[in-house]
This record gives sequence, C-alpha cells and structure tokens, in this order.
Amino acid sequence: DACRYASSVNGDTCLCYDEVTDAESVCAIPWGDQVDMFTVASGTLYFKQPTTACSFDWCDANPNHWFCLTENTLQLRDYFFDTLGGFDLAKSSNTNSKNDCLEFCQEHDACRYASSVNGDTCLCYDEVTDAESVCAIPWGDQVDMFTVASGTLYFKQPTTACSFDWCDANPNHWFCLTENTLQLRDYFFDTLGGFDLAKSSNTNSKNDCLEFCQEHDACRYAS
Repeated sequence: DACRYASSVNGDTCLCYDEVTDAESVCAIPWGDQVDMFTVASGTLYFKQPTTACSFDWCDANPNHWFCLTENTLQLRDYFFDTLGGFDLAKSSNTNSKNDCLEFCQEHDACRYASSVNGDTCLCYDEVTDAESVCAIPWGDQVDMFTVASGTLYFKQPTTACSFDWCDANPNHWFCLTENTLQLRDYFFDTLGGFDLAKSSNTNSKNDCLEFCQEHDACRYAS
C-alpha cells in the first residue's frame, strides 16, 4: 500500500508498507516543530491512496527521542543556562559526536554540547519543576564571546532569553572583565583616573589574573 525510498552516499534504501487492517485510521505523521528537518534523511513516501496528516506529530508519539532536541537551539557563545534560568544538571558524559550527545540526553528537557581538541562534552538538563520561568541567560555586554567555549544548546521546547544577563547574576565572575578592554600601550589608570590599587599578584596567565581580580572593578595584566 505504501513505499519509502531514500538515496544516500551509503546506497539506496527501499521499504514497503501495508495498511494495518484493524487500524482506526491511516495517516502520515508530521515531524513537527521540535525536529530539525536536516536531521531526517531526505527521501520520498509513496502511497496508492491519498493520505492525510495525523493529528499528532513525531514528538507527541515519541517525546523521549533525540530528534525532539534538534530544532530549538541556541549558540553557547550567545547564551548559557543553569539553575538561575530554571534548569538543573541531570547527568554528563564525554561523547563521540553531537548525535551521540543528543541520544544520551534524549529523556531530558535540554542538552549542552561542545566539541574541542580535548574531546566532546555533553551535559543533560531538566527544567526545575518549581521554577517560576525557564529561560536562557544571555552573556551580555561585559563578556567577550571568545572567552566562552563554542558549542550548542538544545531544547525540547522553544526557550526565550532571560530578562537578566550572566553578569547581572554573577557580578563577581572573571568573565565580566573580558569584553571592555584597552591596551596598556594606549592608556593607563591610577588614582588620577579614579582607580585605587586594591591588590596585586604574580599570576601564571591572563585568565589567572582575571580570576584573581574578579571581585574588583578593573584589572591590569602584563606578560
């Protein structure tokens, strides 16, 4: 009664189907608005008779399938989420690929995946059940985007930006010193410019220096 055909670099796939004799109705299941169309293999469905769309979609029928994490995404260099945004870490793993990570997190509400030369990082999150709202936290205009690891945030449901940013919630984190910079060869600051020296240290790197100064208003680093 029906046929599914798909062609790929690994070869053609052909599947034949018959209508279930005692089925209440026959319909084609839409992927819905949680599944990224490029996650699904391209191909064509062929029917002997006209076929309507089902009243439910793929994720209504399969809510814990990793496909349902693929459409609603944000970039980690733009947004973050944690308990302040209404998400709790459920589990984590070092996975071999994005799809492995999504499959590892498929029973959860959200997923964070990042790939680096040191390996992949995969973290699964669930919405906090008593959270007033669920949102993704923008890094804001105090955080240099290249300070943050590149990666992608995946959600089962569309997620809006929080009304606050990272540095509103974490004002004493060293990330908040990374965006607004000047070069020491162009500028200097001291008491004449309205800054008092608070403390000093010999550190091993720029990031160590920023972390050492994170509770203060400004930092001067020279290597």
